[in-house]
Amino acid sequence: MNKSDSISVFQLILLSMTFIGLKTHVMLISPLIKTAGRDAWITVLLTCLLTLIWVPLLVYVNKKTNGEHLFQWMKKHMNKSFTNVVIFLIIAYLTIMEIATLRETITWINIIFLQRTPLIILVLLFGFTCCLLAATSIRTISIVNVFLLFFIVLLGFFVSFTNFQFKDYSLLQPVLENGYFPVIKSIVFQGSGMVELLLLLFLQHKVPQPIRYKHLAVAAILLMGLTLGPLIIHLNEPSHEVNIPLVQTKEHLTTEQWLLHHLN
Repeated sequence: MNKSDSISVFQLILLSMTFIGLKTHVMLISPLIKTAGRDAWITVLLTCLLTLIWVPLLVYVNKKTNGEHLFQWMKKHMNKSFTNVVIFLIIAYLTIMEIATLRETITWINIIFLQRTPLIILVLLFGFTCCLLAATSIRTISIVNVFLLFFIVLLGFFVSFTNFQFKDYSLLQPVLENGYFPVIKSIVFQGSGMVELLLLLFLQHKVPQPIRYKHLAVAAILLMGLTLGPLIIHLNEPSHEVNIPLVQTKEHLTTEQWLLHHLN
C-alpha cells in the first residue's frame, strides 16, 4: 500500500458522513415523511438497529479479503464474467448517485444563494471541481472533505438553532397513530442510505488498519443522527400538524429550512 495515498479509519468515517450523509440528510427526508408521517423518526431508529445487526458482514468481508482491493480480490478468486457484471453494476449505481447528488446540490445552491445564475454554469463548475479532485488522491479528497464537513455541520446547527422558535415538539405525538405498517414500509428508504456503508469496502485498500465493528457502528449511528435531526425538525413545524399535508407535498424539505431562516 502506498502510504502517501492512504487514509485512517477516522477519515473514512468522515467521508461516509459526507457521501452517504447527503442522501440520508437531504434526499430521504421527504419520502420518509410521505410514507410514515409523524412516525418517520421510529423508522430511522429501527433501521439503525437493523444496520448494527448486519454490519458484521462487512467486517467479515474486510477480514477475509485482508484489506485488499476488492475488485482485484474478486478477479483472483471469482469467475471473471461474474466479476465484470458486478463491477458494471457498481459503476452504474455510482453514476446514478452522482447525478442525483449533483442535482440536489445544484438545486440547493440555486435556491438559496445563486438564484440568477444559470444552472448549466453551476453544473460545469461543480463537475469540473469534482473531476479535479478525482484526479488527485484519496488523501487530498479526505483533507478537502474535513474542511467541507466542518462548515456543513456548522451551518446545519446554525439553521437548526435559528429556526428553533418555530418548532413544537408535542407534534411528535401520538405515536404509531396509523399502526406499524407505515413504519415498516418506510424502512426501505432509510435502508437504501444505510446500506451504502457497503461502499466503504471499495476503499478498504486505502486504509492501513482493519475495519472493525466499532468503526462501522459509529458510522451508522452518525448517519442515523444526520437523518433524525432534520426529520424531527420538519415534523415539529406547526404548519405540518395533523396529517402532515404540507410536508408530504414538498421535495426539498432541507432547503425549506433555509428559506424559513431567510424569512425570519
